[in-house]
Amino acid sequence: MPVCTSELKAFAQEHETLTGAGMAVAAINTNGLGSHEKFQERDAFPFPLISDFYGEAIKQYGFWDADERKSRRGVVVVDGSRRVEYVVPHFNPGNIAAFEDIFRALGLV
Repeated sequence: MPVCTSELKAFAQEHETLTGAGMAVAAINTNGLGSHEKFQERDAFPFPLISDFYGEAIKQYGFWDADERKSRRGVVVVDGSRRVEYVVPHFNPGNIAAFEDIFRALGLV
């Protein structure tokens, strides 16, 4: 399974915990809407997949790969005021400590 799919499935599994704590979850990358629609149809993620085709938001969060002209993988926790609370530059969905760190940053542990 591709890493991005593993990441999204990991967040889908934790979606109830995150939304129950008042958090919203969304995934964003530079793929087009058609790609997202097919991906969502296949995997039915409980959160939106957002297309940032030109990388405008991705650049602001520091995940733009200029050489590849696309987003790098990672996790950004943003509060309701759009302030960055926590950044995971290389999220590994197979590492339970990665989620523990995110939950800790959100005050859930």
